[in-house]
Amino acid sequence: MKNVFILALLALSVLSTGNLAAQTKKRYPKTACLVADRNDTILKQVYFQNVSNNYKRNEIIKNHSKATPADFVITAKTAGFYKIYSFKPFGIPSTVYIQSGDSVTYKNNGNNGLTFTGKNAAHYNFFNELFKNGNTYPDYNEKEELHQYKVTCAEILKHRIAFLDDYAKKHKVSSEFYNAVKTDLEFGFIGQILNKFTIPDNAIKNNPKVLDGISFKTFNLQKNVPVSYNFYWALSNYVRSYSIINEPSENYSNNKLKFRISVINKNLKGDLREFALTETFEDYETHLKPENISAIKECLTATLTSIKDPAYKQGLEKKLKKLLQLSADLPQEVLDAQLLDTEGNLLAVKDILKNQVNSIKVLDFWASWCGPCIAGMKETHALREKITSERQVAFIYISTDKNLDQWKKKVAELSALGINKNHYRLTEESHKLFSKFFLIESIPKYVVLTPANKVYLNTVPAPGSTDFENVLQSASK
Repeated sequence: MKNVFILALLALSVLSTGNLAAQTKKRYPKTACLVADRNDTILKQVYFQNVSNNYKRNEIIKNHSKATPADFVITAKTAGFYKIYSFKPFGIPSTVYIQSGDSVTYKNNGNNGLTFTGKNAAHYNFFNELFKNGNTYPDYNEKEELHQYKVTCAEILKHRIAFLDDYAKKHKVSSEFYNAVKTDLEFGFIGQILNKFTIPDNAIKNNPKVLDGISFKTFNLQKNVPVSYNFYWALSNYVRSYSIINEPSENYSNNKLKFRISVINKNLKGDLREFALTETFEDYETHLKPENISAIKECLTATLTSIKDPAYKQGLEKKLKKLLQLSADLPQEVLDAQLLDTEGNLLAVKDILKNQVNSIKVLDFWASWCGPCIAGMKETHALREKITSERQVAFIYISTDKNLDQWKKKVAELSALGINKNHYRLTEESHKLFSKFFLIESIPKYVVLTPANKVYLNTVPAPGSTDFENVLQSASK
């Protein structure tokens, strides 16, 4: 999903290599850097991200000028795992491991990806080589026993580590690289077999032995190896799976929330504890039920007093703000805010809502450049039409586009497919107001309003999901 905040990053000024290098030295130590190949005329825009957890992501987009492809130097603050890929043309993401003092040159490889050269080139190209000939995990099949799926994935992990061993013999790699990558592969395996997006709750509950060989100690012992996204991903999935197996109530119940918090506080410390707590509330926000709101508010308020890391604290404070908005009337400034319709008219939000009297409103925030937004509209169009015709539900499409012509062009394309009702675009003023009030951090984003125009839920699962249907049923009561 493309993050709305990526747009803000595009405002980075285009500077010369020398000027940027000078600014970089002033901002933070030059641990390592990535530089565009001077002869690469294909790359126009690249995306760079440190591969940690979702709350501590440092992202940057670099635009390469036509005159000087090497305009930008990307500085890596610390050694560890990074992800980089071409945005224009859009390419396959590459994960690279960078050590202190590395100077990495990247260029388009002519096959939707990037190739890297430099002092430790073998480090940078390892993951590209690993996945060149497969070595990928299969999707979980619900007809398959989870234990057997674990066996299958364990065999692939064995092949991955064997590839790493062979790679280390053929290329010049450091022990630091070898240990970090081996650890990353092992945690990637744990995250895969417990993946909350692909492994049903019942499959985990009915197969408690899937956790054999994994414990909280598995995560607490990782102190001298750079932790990667896979590490945090595995921890998040382990905590959730442990709770499913060891607490008997239905998932996302109040009892299970309190159990998860208790388990985390007992078994984890420092950064791991604060990450796991933040992930727990993220999980409950995604599966929010009206009957849980009071308990979540209480637990979240109590948890916030012990969170020290600003990244986690900020994330939790935003979640609490969302909860406090629920069942509240839309403030007058939001009702008075103006949106642009497809005819070029400015309409107040209160007037738009009047046209949908007595209906539950689903606010669908999207943009013409957002692939998942467009795909979601097309894939669920028939369902949305069915919901609209059979129940008192109205979908209101609100674009965050800054480019008027691109919005109109995309609306015309959608209208030709039958998605032609209730299209509006935020103005510069209403964009700021809506982003702040509805806490729009990424799109697509769905908000549900009651027939009385109160905020029922500020973050709703995508149309077509079971959770979305449950929200509509609850809101109609």
